[in-house]
Amino acid sequence: MIREATPDDLTAIEQLWLALTAEMHAADARFQLADDALTRWRNDAPHWLAATSHGVWVVEADAQVVGFADAELWRPPPMYIDEAIAFINHFYVEPKDRRNGHGRGLLDRVQAWAASKQCTHLQWRTLVANQAGRAFWRAVGGTPFTETWRYPLAEVAERELESKVQPPLGFH
Repeated sequence: MIREATPDDLTAIEQLWLALTAEMHAADARFQLADDALTRWRNDAPHWLAATSHGVWVVEADAQVVGFADAELWRPPPMYIDEAIAFINHFYVEPKDRRNGHGRGLLDRVQAWAASKQCTHLQWRTLVANQAGRAFWRAVGGTPFTETWRYPLAEVAERELESKVQPPLGFH
Protein backbone atom coordinates (compact mmCIF):
# COMPACT_ATOMS: atom_id res chain seq x y z
CA MET A 1 0.00 0.00 0.00
CA ILE A 2 1.26 3.47 -0.84
CA ARG A 3 -0.06 6.47 1.06
CA GLU A 4 0.80 9.97 2.19
CA ALA A 5 3.21 10.01 5.07
CA THR A 6 2.13 11.15 8.53
CA PRO A 7 4.16 12.35 11.52
CA ASP A 8 3.96 8.79 12.89
CA ASP A 9 6.00 7.62 9.89
CA LEU A 10 8.97 9.93 10.46
CA THR A 11 11.05 7.45 12.46
CA ALA A 12 10.66 4.78 9.78
CA ILE A 13 11.34 7.29 6.99
CA GLU A 14 14.46 8.46 8.83
CA GLN A 15 15.78 4.88 8.91
CA LEU A 16 15.05 4.47 5.20
CA TRP A 17 16.76 7.80 4.46
CA LEU A 18 19.85 6.60 6.37
CA ALA A 19 19.81 3.35 4.36
CA LEU A 20 19.49 5.35 1.12
CA THR A 21 22.40 7.60 2.00
CA ALA A 22 24.52 4.58 3.02
CA GLU A 23 23.80 2.95 -0.35
CA MET A 24 24.76 6.14 -2.16
CA HIS A 25 27.98 6.48 -0.18
CA ALA A 26 28.82 2.82 -0.91
CA ALA A 27 28.27 3.49 -4.61
CA ASP A 28 30.38 6.67 -4.61
CA ALA A 29 32.41 7.75 -1.58
CA ARG A 30 32.12 11.39 -2.67
CA PHE A 31 28.49 11.26 -1.54
CA GLN A 32 28.84 12.35 2.08
CA LEU A 33 26.54 13.65 4.77
CA ALA A 34 27.28 16.61 7.00
CA ASP A 35 28.25 15.80 10.59
CA ASP A 36 24.88 17.11 11.74
CA ALA A 37 22.83 15.63 8.88
CA LEU A 38 20.55 13.63 11.16
CA THR A 39 19.81 16.69 13.29
CA ARG A 40 18.98 18.63 10.15
CA TRP A 41 16.80 15.80 8.82
CA ARG A 42 14.86 15.69 12.10
CA ASN A 43 14.45 19.46 11.99
CA ASP A 44 13.25 19.66 8.38
CA ALA A 45 11.25 16.46 7.74
CA PRO A 46 8.20 17.47 9.82
CA HIS A 47 7.94 20.68 7.79
CA TRP A 48 7.89 18.71 4.53
CA LEU A 49 4.78 16.87 5.75
CA ALA A 50 2.96 20.15 6.38
CA ALA A 51 4.10 22.17 3.34
CA THR A 52 1.79 22.33 0.32
CA SER A 53 4.91 22.68 -1.84
CA HIS A 54 6.15 19.25 -0.72
CA GLY A 55 4.77 15.75 -0.88
CA VAL A 56 5.93 12.77 1.14
CA TRP A 57 4.70 9.20 0.60
CA VAL A 58 5.44 5.82 2.12
CA VAL A 59 5.22 2.23 0.92
CA GLU A 60 3.79 -0.25 3.41
CA ALA A 61 4.26 -4.00 3.11
CA ASP A 62 3.21 -6.41 5.86
CA ALA A 63 2.38 -3.43 8.13
CA GLN A 64 5.95 -2.08 7.82
CA VAL A 65 7.14 1.06 6.04
CA VAL A 66 9.57 -0.27 3.43
CA GLY A 67 9.93 2.71 1.10
CA PHE A 68 9.39 6.43 0.75
CA ALA A 69 9.62 9.32 -1.64
CA ASP A 70 9.51 13.05 -1.22
CA ALA A 71 9.17 15.72 -3.86
CA GLU A 72 8.89 19.48 -3.96
CA LEU A 73 7.70 22.07 -6.41
CA TRP A 74 10.48 23.81 -8.33
CA ARG A 75 10.66 26.44 -11.04
CA PRO A 76 13.65 27.35 -13.22
CA PRO A 77 15.29 30.79 -13.05
CA PRO A 78 13.25 33.49 -14.82
CA MET A 79 15.36 33.65 -17.98
CA TYR A 80 14.10 30.17 -18.94
CA ILE A 81 10.63 29.06 -19.95
CA ASP A 82 8.47 29.09 -16.85
CA GLU A 83 7.25 25.62 -15.99
CA ALA A 84 6.30 23.96 -12.74
CA ILE A 85 8.47 20.94 -12.05
CA ALA A 86 8.11 18.37 -9.29
CA PHE A 87 11.64 17.61 -8.11
CA ILE A 88 12.04 14.23 -6.43
CA ASN A 89 14.49 14.70 -3.56
CA HIS A 90 14.50 11.14 -2.26
CA PHE A 91 13.12 7.89 -3.64
CA TYR A 92 13.88 4.62 -1.91
CA VAL A 93 12.55 1.10 -1.44
CA GLU A 94 14.36 -1.39 0.77
CA PRO A 95 16.39 -3.86 -1.32
CA LYS A 96 14.40 -6.87 -0.06
CA ASP A 97 11.16 -5.22 -1.21
CA ARG A 98 12.31 -4.15 -4.67
CA ARG A 99 11.00 -5.65 -7.90
CA ASN A 100 7.51 -6.00 -6.39
CA GLY A 101 5.94 -2.96 -8.04
CA HIS A 102 6.50 -0.71 -5.02
CA GLY A 103 8.76 1.71 -6.90
CA ARG A 104 6.30 2.06 -9.78
CA GLY A 105 3.43 2.50 -7.35
CA LEU A 106 5.36 5.14 -5.47
CA LEU A 107 6.15 6.90 -8.72
CA ASP A 108 2.45 6.82 -9.66
CA ARG A 109 1.63 8.67 -6.41
CA VAL A 110 4.34 11.27 -7.05
CA GLN A 111 3.03 11.73 -10.61
CA ALA A 112 -0.56 12.19 -9.40
CA TRP A 113 0.56 14.79 -6.86
CA ALA A 114 2.65 16.60 -9.48
CA ALA A 115 -0.27 16.64 -11.93
CA SER A 116 -2.53 18.08 -9.20
CA LYS A 117 0.02 20.90 -8.83
CA GLN A 118 -0.01 21.54 -12.62
CA CYS A 119 3.59 20.37 -13.05
CA THR A 120 4.78 19.73 -16.58
CA HIS A 121 7.14 16.91 -15.58
CA LEU A 122 9.18 15.27 -12.85
CA GLN A 123 12.89 15.74 -12.36
CA TRP A 124 15.45 14.06 -10.09
CA ARG A 125 19.14 13.29 -9.65
CA THR A 126 20.69 9.86 -9.66
CA LEU A 127 24.31 9.07 -8.94
CA VAL A 128 26.15 7.88 -12.04
CA ALA A 129 27.39 4.91 -9.99
CA ASN A 130 23.83 3.94 -8.96
CA GLN A 131 23.26 1.45 -11.76
CA ALA A 132 20.13 -0.09 -10.20
CA GLY A 133 18.56 3.34 -9.74
CA ARG A 134 19.43 4.38 -13.28
CA ALA A 135 17.94 1.13 -14.63
CA PHE A 136 14.73 1.74 -12.67
CA TRP A 137 14.36 5.28 -14.00
CA ARG A 138 14.98 4.11 -17.57
CA ALA A 139 12.45 1.28 -17.14
CA VAL A 140 9.71 3.71 -16.07
CA GLY A 141 10.42 6.03 -19.02
CA GLY A 142 12.84 8.54 -17.53
CA THR A 143 15.50 10.01 -19.80
CA PRO A 144 18.74 11.78 -18.88
CA PHE A 145 18.48 15.55 -19.16
CA THR A 146 21.57 17.13 -17.56
CA GLU A 147 24.72 15.89 -15.88
CA THR A 148 26.30 17.33 -12.77
CA TRP A 149 30.09 17.41 -12.90
CA ARG A 150 32.57 17.87 -10.07
CA TYR A 151 36.09 19.22 -10.08
CA PRO A 152 37.94 19.16 -6.75
CA LEU A 153 39.59 22.37 -5.60
CA ALA A 154 41.85 20.79 -3.01
CA GLU A 155 43.11 24.00 -1.40
CA VAL A 156 39.63 25.45 -0.94
CA ALA A 157 38.19 22.12 0.20
CA GLU A 158 40.88 21.74 2.86
CA ARG A 159 40.18 25.23 4.26
CA GLU A 160 36.46 24.51 4.27
CA LEU A 161 36.91 21.26 6.16
CA GLU A 162 39.18 22.94 8.69
CA SER A 163 36.65 25.70 9.44
CA LYS A 164 33.61 23.33 9.53
CA VAL A 165 31.23 26.26 9.31
CA GLN A 166 27.66 24.96 9.10
CA PRO A 167 24.67 27.05 8.09
CA PRO A 168 21.75 27.33 10.54
CA LEU A 169 19.14 24.56 10.61
CA GLY A 170 16.32 24.61 8.09
CA PHE A 171 15.88 26.01 4.65
CA HIS A 172 14.88 29.54 5.60
